[in-house]
Amino acid sequence: VGAIFLFEFVLALVVLWMVIRDRTRRHDLVDPRFEERSIVVPGPEPEPIAAAPPAPPRPAPDPADPAGAYVAALAALADDGRWSRHAEETPAAHLSRVDEEGMRSPAFHRLASAYQLARYGSQPVSAREARRARGRFEAFRTWLRLSQNS
Repeated sequence: VGAIFLFEFVLALVVLWMVIRDRTRRHDLVDPRFEERSIVVPGPEPEPIAAAPPAPPRPAPDPADPAGAYVAALAALADDGRWSRHAEETPAAHLSRVDEEGMRSPAFHRLASAYQLARYGSQPVSAREARRARGRFEAFRTWLRLSQNS
């Protein structure tokens, strides 16, 4: 019994010695004299950015030329809500998508083609083609109005 008591007493002293040694090492690593501190003074608050004035309303597109007639047709489609053009769509992609969705207006196809020629073509649109723009726009509006009723 005495040997067991002596063994446990020595073991307790070794554990106590290890704990005390570990704590003194930790205190040696942290020296309060070298603690780094700083005072940060906030700068002046930035002045609020004034809101941009609203953009003036755009005039309604003039369907007298191919580009204006196509833009007016797009505005009519946006008002209708069924086949409006997405912001990232090209005219050709929009035309392809609305074709698949069931919009089969020959006047709109011609307006889109004339717009692409006027906008992206290397040669100007002929005067004869420019004169047809208003009639095609009116035909498209009629077709759109009739398609709403069916």
